[in-house]
Amino acid sequence: ITTNQNTSMSDRNASIILTSDGGLKQKISVRQTSSDPGMTVTKKLYEFDAIPSASQLLTITSNTNWSITLPSGIDWIHLSQASGNSGSSAVEITCDEIQTDADRSATFTIQYGSNSTEIEVRQEGKTNITLSVTPYELPTFTPDGGKRIHLVH
Repeated sequence: ITTNQNTSMSDRNASIILTSDGGLKQKISVRQTSSDPGMTVTKKLYEFDAIPSASQLLTITSNTNWSITLPSGIDWIHLSQASGNSGSSAVEITCDEIQTDADRSATFTIQYGSNSTEIEVRQEGKTNITLSVTPYELPTFTPDGGKRIHLVH
């Protein structure tokens, strides 16, 4: 008896009836156990510029249902879908434009069955921020020195 691989999350059952030349019959039951939950992703790191020009595609192939959980407080990453069924699913990842020169990153989790995998999203900070201050806005110090705070907008 030969079977194909069972990639589903359910056991498979079948019956075979053997018949002899003399007409005797015997029923045999065959059971194939289910596969472990499995999932593959196209990649585990997605990198974006400070001003993202396009979304990036995360393809999830799984033999079970899956769901994505973004960390609390991460509102700059957007996903086209946060859950799916077995098979192949395309999730578009987009990022908001970053407003500072500091890089940022976050890791989200894809849960499938009792397993999980992590995906990291990185975004570089702006590189050409210009600060302009006119001379009359600069603080003046006395010969004794001191401290002055000047806010630049």
